[in-house]
Amino acid sequence: MNEYVQEAVTIFRREPEEIELLKSCKLKAHEVCCKHIGRRVRVQMLDGTCFEGELAGSDEDHAYLRIDFAPGPAQTDRQFPYYSYPPYYYNPYYSTILPLVLFNLLAISLI
Repeated sequence: MNEYVQEAVTIFRREPEEIELLKSCKLKAHEVCCKHIGRRVRVQMLDGTCFEGELAGSDEDHAYLRIDFAPGPAQTDRQFPYYSYPPYYYNPYYSTILPLVLFNLLAISLI
């Protein structure tokens, strides 16, 4: 055995009841997301951040939100200062997929 290897010391461990509760919350969020794929939603995260868009999909750990936007020249000039002439748009479909961690979801509302 290497003399420099130290045994890991656990400084935090969830209780079995907490683990089961977290798993059930994540499973419930996943099921709700799967039932509403393709719908417009407002998602609120635990930290209070809100996002609006179309629910594009969900897997065991993430919900995928399609956020639509149509940037104009002012936004693009800020993002791409050396490319300020047409075409202004970096994303020709005006949408971005935002992965959201299911553990951080607080609320999902249909809009």
